[in-house]
Amino acid sequence: MTVTAPSPITPREQLSLPYRFEFAADEHGAILDCFREHGFALIRQMAPPEVVADLRDAVWEVLGADDPPAHGHNRTSPEFVEHSPKAIRLLDASAYVELNRTLFGTDALTIHRSFAVLKNAGSPPVGWHRDYHHTVYDAPSEPDEFLDAGDHGFRALWYLDGSYPDNGGLWLIPDSHRDDWAGLEGFVFTEGRKSFHRVGEPVGDYEGFDDPQMLPLYVDPGDLVLYDLKTYHAAAAQTHSLRRACALILRPSEPAIAVPWAQTETTRRFLERTPERFASFLRNYVGIDYGWEIDAAGERIAPGPGPAGGQRGTPLRGS
Repeated sequence: MTVTAPSPITPREQLSLPYRFEFAADEHGAILDCFREHGFALIRQMAPPEVVADLRDAVWEVLGADDPPAHGHNRTSPEFVEHSPKAIRLLDASAYVELNRTLFGTDALTIHRSFAVLKNAGSPPVGWHRDYHHTVYDAPSEPDEFLDAGDHGFRALWYLDGSYPDNGGLWLIPDSHRDDWAGLEGFVFTEGRKSFHRVGEPVGDYEGFDDPQMLPLYVDPGDLVLYDLKTYHAAAAQTHSLRRACALILRPSEPAIAVPWAQTETTRRFLERTPERFASFLRNYVGIDYGWEIDAAGERIAPGPGPAGGQRGTPLRGS
């Protein structure tokens, strides 16, 4: 059950922070300091316009071109880079690659995972949550628990049509990634600290934007939003127009990640067709298979519809 609350507040000055969280693309040290200390950073104009245009086309080709979403609907692709040759163009945004090299302390990087979101006008808000996946059983039981495990993961999100508080915009809570974050006054956490709701109200992901700690982000095409997997965030309702977003997340090529699923046919075709100039980013790439899942007894669950069909959780939840 989700709990609907007041509509978002739009002034850019809603939350005054005692530190800077917007940076130029070459301010690597300041970006990473803010990200580590406060759980997020906003980097201005990190991708050039021609790359943004190709990514915008790629999201539409993968999620909307053949069958545009109806009013109020959104779609996701959890293996975006495998479905469009244009998606890998994000690696031509040299400033983004260099930021990752600084973050990880190595030049040897590979694609970790990718996803895309297409939201149509009328899409409802996305309640407050975090993307961190802790293991439910003794060992990982579904793909996100392999790929989003650990205490230091992050999202690197591109809003290709921009993101603004009055139209599907991203909101987050600074410093909420900390394990000792006590939560908002008057709220209680849901199970596993995945979300929160007001004291005395039904359990569900809160959908309001009315607490002073909630920060609306004003993101233009080409800007990058970097946030910790444990940072609480939400998205306002999409009141008008389409919105396209995507991510192409990197990690060190070594060590390799051991995953239980076999290489999918989609992954195999992607590896075969990718231009040679991107070959170094494919070392130890594992893809993803949402058809793999086990239950509490350690038995594999039969494959079912993946995130694009709306039957399982998705990395972005339509953010």
